[in-house]
Amino acid sequence: MKKRLEQLETIDPGDGQAPAPGRRLACLTIAFHPDTSRIGDRLPLGEALPIALSRTGPSFRDWRGETTGPLACLNLSRRPLKLASANAGGISIATTAGGSRVELDGQSADGCRVISEDELEAGVVLCLAQRVVLLLHLADDVEPCPDELGMIGRSDEMERLRRLLLQASAHSAPVLLLGESGTGKELAARAIHDAGPRRERPFVCVNLAAVPSSMAASELFGHTSGAFTGADRDQRGYFEQADGGSLFLDEVGSAEPQLQSILLRVLETGEIQRLGSRESRRVDVRVIAATDADLEKAVAEGAFRAPLFHRLAGFVVRVPALRERREDIGRLLTHFLCAELEALGAEHRMREPERGRSPWLPAGLVAALLRRPWPGNVRELRNLARRMAAGFHQLEAIDPEEILGRQQPPAARTDAGGRVRPASISDDELAEAMQAHGWRIGATAAWLGISRNTLYSLIRQGARVRLANDIPADEIRRCLEACAGDLPSAAQSLQVSLRALKLRVQKLGIRGDPE
Repeated sequence: MKKRLEQLETIDPGDGQAPAPGRRLACLTIAFHPDTSRIGDRLPLGEALPIALSRTGPSFRDWRGETTGPLACLNLSRRPLKLASANAGGISIATTAGGSRVELDGQSADGCRVISEDELEAGVVLCLAQRVVLLLHLADDVEPCPDELGMIGRSDEMERLRRLLLQASAHSAPVLLLGESGTGKELAARAIHDAGPRRERPFVCVNLAAVPSSMAASELFGHTSGAFTGADRDQRGYFEQADGGSLFLDEVGSAEPQLQSILLRVLETGEIQRLGSRESRRVDVRVIAATDADLEKAVAEGAFRAPLFHRLAGFVVRVPALRERREDIGRLLTHFLCAELEALGAEHRMREPERGRSPWLPAGLVAALLRRPWPGNVRELRNLARRMAAGFHQLEAIDPEEILGRQQPPAARTDAGGRVRPASISDDELAEAMQAHGWRIGATAAWLGISRNTLYSLIRQGARVRLANDIPADEIRRCLEACAGDLPSAAQSLQVSLRALKLRVQKLGIRGDPE
């Protein structure tokens, strides 16, 4: 192997950029506030300790460092919550008689409690008067990125990620995005494309886990008419579609050996050849790949080709998990809720309530969500927001018990590290989960707490669920005829997602209802 794996430079939002020892300081971040514009504001503690936290002070700051004022929630008492330095880098929190009700990590807090440095590292959730939620945690002195790059959240991890993506956008080398399922790797890939010189050119996405090895060459490089049975016209592949722009190869770790070989060839030569053609043509494509797999381990075990790994790893960036950026959860949740409620004509639910009225989104629910491990990451949070909006937009408030207790995968499915064991998911449970989420791969994987790659494997191993690519063309044609060309009805009948069926129909050249 020309270059040892351990010599590869992996650019991690948390690697090589942490401040010097002693610079990580405690701070309070607003995770929820009746005035949602305040979510994300910070109060650096540091040398300011001791402080008296109440409705009237002290003042918080936004991500730019501009003062936004005290908590100023009328439900909070003027009698303060006192925070002071404690031994071994901890912080003591003392309530005041007659002050606001305080909960620490879901437990009622009375008197004085010392928060250890380890607890600060993990983050402690404070719920004040069932109206305001704060996260007490350690933070770095990270320079904020002026461009959000289309991503929500101002945690240290996200600020570092943005700067790394901007660095990657300035180069033409392939980028490998590493991160758990649901962390937003496609969003990061699009940010690289949009911030770079190719922004006006195509950005094409392909999920390699959904590409059968038998169709890989045709899907990636295209084919000529008559190249194989059913190829009744010339078809451009993904590389041609992305010519001059960027090609996002998601789930690259799931690529089968044959697919790895043809990917390596085009990355080495810059040339493609349509299936059925003798002519090669050059393409100018910036490849951005992503995976939640441990590629170094896969290379060591012989499951992934080392030359391909090194070709893809021109610039390696790790996308942080949601549990590593807990201070962003409140902002992400309200962002998703506002979007879903607006689509339902119920955007008023997220407005600051009138005095004496409870908010539609209970602060206690947000506090509980901050304590979740989020195995499905941002995708899981987004799907939860969708269910919350759909189920409660006509009501005056969300029922926290119904949300927290609804549709949770059994605890027996998880291992000692809190990860869901795929073998514990039965065929029947898989089919029920797929049906409940409209046969959508991403939504189902997030709810089950597994990666999309793992879900694809479960589907192929099972007998009750099919992928759109596995359904014979004749069956699709007969179903569309029976449904009078209506794709949504056909998708429901075939028990596949509407998006997957649309793509399959386009590939087959079958005419149906485009909607």
